[in-house]
Amino acid sequence: MKTINILKSLVTVIIVMITLPGFASSDPTEINSKESKMKRIVSAAVDFPCCLIDQSDRMNIVTVNFNVAEDGHVIVNEINGNPTFTSHVKEKLEKLVLKKMSDLVGKSFVYRFVFSK
Repeated sequence: MKTINILKSLVTVIIVMITLPGFASSDPTEINSKESKMKRIVSAAVDFPCCLIDQSDRMNIVTVNFNVAEDGHVIVNEINGNPTFTSHVKEKLEKLVLKKMSDLVGKSFVYRFVFSK
């Protein structure tokens, strides 16, 4: 009888251990990897505005707060900096679609872009 109770307990523990990972949130290292990938994609999408090269004689910093929508589009919540550069960054980000980033949907991100010659 004691052996049967031990076996029942062992089977219960094994079942819980097998099913529990399905209920846990995504692996943090996977999320960090996706955030790094997103950062590379966003950085590549926002280039220095060619039309402003001659007009810019100092460093311009643009800070943007955005979310990723369920369909992958970037939603700009707040943006600060030189108005010419902020409009450029906002335009580039709103055209961007981040595919396969479902773990990042709804999260808020703050990125800083530094434009200098």
